[in-house]
Amino acid sequence: AVTPWLRSRSRLVVAGGAKPYHRAHDVLVKVGCAQVLQAKFSYGSVYSELVGEKVEVSVLTDPPHGKWKSLGTVM
Repeated sequence: AVTPWLRSRSRLVVAGGAKPYHRAHDVLVKVGCAQVLQAKFSYGSVYSELVGEKVEVSVLTDPPHGKWKSLGTVM
């Protein structure tokens, strides 16, 4: 199910035809150590950041042919 935007600004940016430009850092972690994921969710040619919105975080297991696993939803 699609979740509605929490902020009207986000809804307006996306409704205006802004394309997504989401980015994340690749992470290499030694087995048994904690992992930290950093990402930026933005839209449009000026990279308007999503602020105050929920995003679902997923990782690809066993790339490049694995399955996507949801890690949950965060704000």
